[in-house]
Parts: sequence; C-alpha cells; structure tokens
Amino acid sequence: MGKVILCVGQEAKKPYVFRSTGDRVFSIEELCYVLYQNAFEVQEELYSEEFVRFIGEEFTPINIEELKEFPADCCVRQKVCGDYSVVSYLSMDEDTAVAFASRYVEEQFETYDEYVKASMED
Repeated sequence: MGKVILCVGQEAKKPYVFRSTGDRVFSIEELCYVLYQNAFEVQEELYSEEFVRFIGEEFTPINIEELKEFPADCCVRQKVCGDYSVVSYLSMDEDTAVAFASRYVEEQFETYDEYVKASMED
C-alpha cells in the first residue's frame, strides 16, 4: 500500500528523476522521503550537476545577491574559503546573542557586554 506525503511547499514544474531508483521528485517533502528511504542508492547522484541545478532552480526561495552593507545589532560571521568563497552573517537581538555566547563558551552570561561580543567574534 502506498504512502501519502503531504506537501506544503512549492512544487517543481519538472520533476527530478533519480536514475538509481526511478523515483520522481516534485517537492522538498518528496525529496526528503526519497533520501530517507534510499540514502545509499542515491548518494552519488546528490553531487551531480543535474541534481544541484534542480535544487537551485526549483527550490531556492530567494534570489541570492551580494550586500555591500547590512545593519546588525549583534552579529555572528562565518567565512568559508575554497573554490567559491562565501561570508555569511546572522543578526540577532541582544538576548539571543547572550544565550548563543553562553552556550558557545559554556559559561553563563547575564548581559550583552564585551565578553559576549568577543565570544561571538571567535
């Protein structure tokens, strides 16, 4: 008996068909199901240009663009270097920054101060 997969996100105009299993994927929910059920069979296809293009064209929710300046109160920065270098920033309010820093350094901070700021810059 088949299973019903409730899809609440966007649906692809053209499905991706996994060569190794024959599964046709129209949504993120279906993709997750196929990956869960067939992880070993499809793992090599996940690195194919065709699959990466499918994800990028069908399921990228926003247009990626370069920002020259982004106002942020408290910010975590991550830099990834390689063939394609990326820098990402995560902005948060002071209470969230205090909780984040406390978990990161395994020490309890109460207020947003220079110690919290320094631990977030690590």
